[in-house]
Amino acid sequence: MECVYPGSFDPVTVGHENVIRRLDRMFDRVIVGVLHNPDKAGCFTVPERIGMLESCLKGLEHVEILSWDGLLVDLMKKTGVRVAVRGFRNLSDVETEEAMLRINALLLPGMETLLIPCEPHLEAVSSSVVRQVASFGGDISALVPAPCLETVRNRFSKGIY
Repeated sequence: MECVYPGSFDPVTVGHENVIRRLDRMFDRVIVGVLHNPDKAGCFTVPERIGMLESCLKGLEHVEILSWDGLLVDLMKKTGVRVAVRGFRNLSDVETEEAMLRINALLLPGMETLLIPCEPHLEAVSSSVVRQVASFGGDISALVPAPCLETVRNRFSKGIY
């Protein structure tokens, strides 16, 4: 069984890493899809985000990382995978994801979306929280995987955000 775990990963968080590691144990193939959205200026480039993911996911035998632009269904068609997995932290996330999974099922009949809850101690962690804390010089060491910490700190210490 194989799945796609899509996201912007801008930057990757300990929550993302946790979900991917769990998926690696459940699926024979996990495609981590890094979204390139030309309409949004990300904090990190797609190659930087891929590099961060590679650094914190070393040794996971079932994981591969791809970038794509467009709709999630485009990535699903490109890879031939029919199961997408989305993480959620709270009820608000579930409502948002539920709406998207219904649209995706209309756009790509036969596509399934599984929602996986984050670990309770990670409920408050998001990429936007990491960016906000880092932009004020706060300690992000509990929010970002250790191999990515220097990359994220350096970006914000230079005032590039």
